[in-house]
Amino acid sequence: MLDLWIRFMVAATLTVIAGRMLSVNADALAEIKNWGRAWIGLILLATITSLPELTTTTSAMLFVKGEGASRLAISNILGSNVFNLFILFLLDIFIGEKILWQQIKEDHEISLLAGMVFTMLVTLNIICAWTWAVGNIGVIPWVIFISYWPLMYFLSLNERSLKLVEEHYNTAPIAGIVTKIVISAAVVVGCGIWLVNLSDKLAELTGWGHSFVGGLFVALVTSLPELVVSWSAVRLKAVDMAVGNILGSNIFNLLILFVADLGYHDGALLAKAPPELLVPAVFGILMMLVVYISFKFPEQPKILGVSLGGLFLLFGYIAANYWLFVLGKVV
Repeated sequence: MLDLWIRFMVAATLTVIAGRMLSVNADALAEIKNWGRAWIGLILLATITSLPELTTTTSAMLFVKGEGASRLAISNILGSNVFNLFILFLLDIFIGEKILWQQIKEDHEISLLAGMVFTMLVTLNIICAWTWAVGNIGVIPWVIFISYWPLMYFLSLNERSLKLVEEHYNTAPIAGIVTKIVISAAVVVGCGIWLVNLSDKLAELTGWGHSFVGGLFVALVTSLPELVVSWSAVRLKAVDMAVGNILGSNIFNLLILFVADLGYHDGALLAKAPPELLVPAVFGILMMLVVYISFKFPEQPKILGVSLGGLFLLFGYIAANYWLFVLGKVV
């Protein structure tokens, strides 16, 4: 068992290092190619920081047998979104004496509401067990897939170009940057496959269930690139970039459901989702509601160095994982 945990930590560490390298070099390439203000740049950043989620979800569908595959895949996506919202609590601490919500200058309501609506649709699909499918892919993943592209284009129209790092890369060789992107992406993909295999074994040996392991451990590891990127942005006082990255990554994570359903050959994926996965879905909605209220009412007291909205995000994250653990063992 100890050997299994050590391997899991090694895979997690490699994922974090490679994810950081991937994000920085993707940003450098976007700057050189002048993609900063283009909608392609926005999609590139969201894709890069969410590549671990995409890799682990795809690997779960390919390499895990039985119901464990769908549980790991869906819990990883929903759990990652809950952790991403929890990152806002951490940013509220990182920012010091200031209040996170007061430092936000741009309008992120559309991306936040889009993520909320998509999550509500996923929640309804799990509750109602809709089996409607088009080409063996559920209707809700289709709705998310079709809506994602025009939504990203619309959001990019007013997107301000913000950089992950202070250095500029106009003189950096593109070949070297692309090589680093390819190598780090390969590491992320390889570790993603490794993490899924390890998670499958951990779920069986510990008896914690695939939903809890996917929703907490795998989701935490695959969301660490978002944490690193957002922390770097806050250090550069680019709070809007940090918030936009988190909300954009959450939308992209829900898009991954389409890819997961594509690899699922037993009907609509969400129709087979176990009831305990309603926990990260519902808490994700509640936490997004907290963020929305904080956007509207940024003047908040700080308690023990955290704003009121940040505290609710902390409680939501703890409660979500507690109930996922309890219900995941019962079901």
